[in-house]
Amino acid sequence: MDKRYLDITGLVFNRLTAIKYSHTNNDRFAVWEWECFCGNKKNIIAANVRSGSTKSCGCLQKELGSITGKYYAGKRHGNYGKQSLNHKGYGESSLNHIFNTYKRTALKRGLVFNIEIKSFKFIIQSNCYYCNNSPSMIRKNKGCFGEFVYNGIDRINNNIGYEISNSVPCCKICNIAKSTLSFNEFYDWVKRISENMLFPIRLQAAGQLT
Repeated sequence: MDKRYLDITGLVFNRLTAIKYSHTNNDRFAVWEWECFCGNKKNIIAANVRSGSTKSCGCLQKELGSITGKYYAGKRHGNYGKQSLNHKGYGESSLNHIFNTYKRTALKRGLVFNIEIKSFKFIIQSNCYYCNNSPSMIRKNKGCFGEFVYNGIDRINNNIGYEISNSVPCCKICNIAKSTLSFNEFYDWVKRISENMLFPIRLQAAGQLT
């Protein structure tokens, strides 16, 4: 790898993990090979990934496009309005309560909240971005029809509000652990824990610990 460029092998940015340095393009930007959470591998300019302008191999845009596409298709055919006004599904009232709580809390903290409820639902029903735990928190409010099982939302960059590009599903444990840490600070902390927990195992394997 060209020594002028920072070695970011193994670092994770949004949905992309840096695999290896590929080449320098004609504009003298370092191009790396990245592996996306969906399994695809793609060469992308490292600066674009690190700045957050590129967050996935393209799968994120497709997923969000599918959500909004279904939403607006329902509105065009009149289905969405009828369902919302007349027939709330099981757990939908609880979902609305979670959504409104997040939105209200964000406003009180002076944070922007630019996530529509369809995208919000997709995020909190996904596995934890950090540990891959499935949704486990349960919300069922008095007067609501049915419970809703969900994960929380973590803002990757604590200096930015609730934007689609800055919001990932996060279980309660990881949310508490990350707290106000930056993404890289949290990554380094988890790495230190992992290495420290493995240390006694390494000693035992070497015959130094009984």
